[in-house]
Amino acid sequence: MKAIMRYKANPDQSLLTLALRPGFKVVRFEYVLTDKSICLWIEQSLRPDIKEAPVTFKVVRTSEPVQDSMEYISTAVDPMGDGEWHLYSQGSQQRESQNVRQIAAVAA
Repeated sequence: MKAIMRYKANPDQSLLTLALRPGFKVVRFEYVLTDKSICLWIEQSLRPDIKEAPVTFKVVRTSEPVQDSMEYISTAVDPMGDGEWHLYSQGSQQRESQNVRQIAAVAA
């Protein structure tokens, strides 16, 4: 089984580190007008045999520099014109799925 979880991102925070399972996927990154906050939604496995690992993200405004090793994921825009924010991840953490093992189905 898998689920999509919502996380709030603070652009004033230098880095956002989350405990995620390998193979996770950022499915949405958006400015939520009603909350006046930036959120990201991440789909990941709920399998308890897959260990979580720290994954680091960075949220920056337009023209703010990031390290060359960071990978762009998405952009969130405030529809009221207050700004736009860009989501980056450190390295290729998002695509690491080599630790995912198949669960064998046993016929009864």
